[in-house]
Amino acid sequence: MLRLSGLWRAAAGQTLLRPLTVTRGRVRYSLASVAAVAEQTGMAVDIKFPAAVRQQRGDDPHSENSLVRRSDIVVLAPFGQGKGHASVFRDGTVVAFGLEDSHIAALRKALSGCERPYQEMDPVAEPVVTVKLRYTTLAELDALGYEAPEGQTASYIDEGPLNAVVLSEDTAVAKLPFSLALREHVLVETVQQRLEPVAAVVTKWREKVEKQGTLPFDVHGARVLKAQVLYLASVQAAIATTPMLFDHRDFYAQRLTYDDCLHNFEVLDRNAALRSQLDSMQATLRYFSDEAHSDVHHNLEYVVIALISVSVLTLIYEHPLWRPASPSSSSAH
Repeated sequence: MLRLSGLWRAAAGQTLLRPLTVTRGRVRYSLASVAAVAEQTGMAVDIKFPAAVRQQRGDDPHSENSLVRRSDIVVLAPFGQGKGHASVFRDGTVVAFGLEDSHIAALRKALSGCERPYQEMDPVAEPVVTVKLRYTTLAELDALGYEAPEGQTASYIDEGPLNAVVLSEDTAVAKLPFSLALREHVLVETVQQRLEPVAAVVTKWREKVEKQGTLPFDVHGARVLKAQVLYLASVQAAIATTPMLFDHRDFYAQRLTYDDCLHNFEVLDRNAALRSQLDSMQATLRYFSDEAHSDVHHNLEYVVIALISVSVLTLIYEHPLWRPASPSSSSAH
């Protein structure tokens, strides 16, 4: 797996590696507004990428049916001759190639103008995840005398001394599979971090049940925790699914690079482990929920028995046999 601590390398006064930063926070973006607010930081929607989609599909990249929108991503590039790119995802993830922290912070601040309401249930605070890597291109490696693998022409991840993402060319299309894979990488990390406090509570409950034999929670508590796990399971189920963007003929060749990235970042293995953990937790919570409902049913049974007992006693008390004789009936005898 690619180590997440980048490596700087300089030769002939040039910097070989440039920053690659991935951030995901407690926001959601309306992608239709990204282009307008991004201009505040000197960036605009990359022309080649949306143009290729429009040429193939004949639609507007800002429309609801656009392939760009349905892939939940807008790619931005700086004005002028800048080589940097920023992939902005609807779920709040931003993958920035070649942008310094100050530029990323300015972009994030500008994007706050197109935030939309956070509609997901959020009983567990969503963590802010940041991953810092480095990247370069095959042409830059060759110019600086760094030997790439023989016959290597496609983008790849160097796990040797370079320890960086190596692009076939410095374009938005070449960066696209890495952006999508890194988004999945931080999404797995987000679900793992959100699951930790839930897992801690479930473990604590299980230990108390084992030691005391009584349930340390009520039906409401079990229901809330179960809802949190179900939400995280729904998020996890969508991780590492192939984006429909790769069904487009201009990006189909990038699908292999995307699959290689998922493998390199161990997204599939970590996601499978996450799935097993969620399945186990759901089974445990299902048992707890059943036990909690069982206790409620037992309490209801006791209430019903008590009510029946009161009713029977009332009927017995009101029976003529148990009523004291009236004075008139005593004098008659």
